[in-house]
Amino acid sequence: MSVVYGTLADFGLSLLTPYLPQIVFTPSTPATATGGGGVALLLASRPIVCLPANDGTFEQELYPNEGTSPETFYTVKIVWVNGDGIPVGTDFIDGHLIVPNEGGPINGGMLRQGLSPLGVWITSTDDIPPEGEPGDFQWNTTTQDIFRLS
Repeated sequence: MSVVYGTLADFGLSLLTPYLPQIVFTPSTPATATGGGGVALLLASRPIVCLPANDGTFEQELYPNEGTSPETFYTVKIVWVNGDGIPVGTDFIDGHLIVPNEGGPINGGMLRQGLSPLGVWITSTDDIPPEGEPGDFQWNTTTQDIFRLS
């Protein structure tokens, strides 16, 4: 497992702790992988909920995206609630989080931003567009083939 960590605050650098925030990491799709000792894993795409500490810091163990089949990523959502426990705010990070084997800080280059979480590249050849990222789709208009970039 890889550890992703950081501190949750608003743009005024105030802590969200009074609002009982949750950081929700959702895998893009179920996948298979090889775990420690060669164990064959089937990974469900159930969201993983992280509760930051009172000082806003968080650490969450996540399965690294490297080596999953099909290739995966995480979406990241932040939810906060009122005094009655009712959600009153939700933020979605635009893009997707690709967790490397070594983990690291959430602002350490793991976030891949794009026009959408998944891009569709339209080309007339099978040449992979240089802007394409793993998980994007490519449509070859000559052959009418659609495939996922890896």
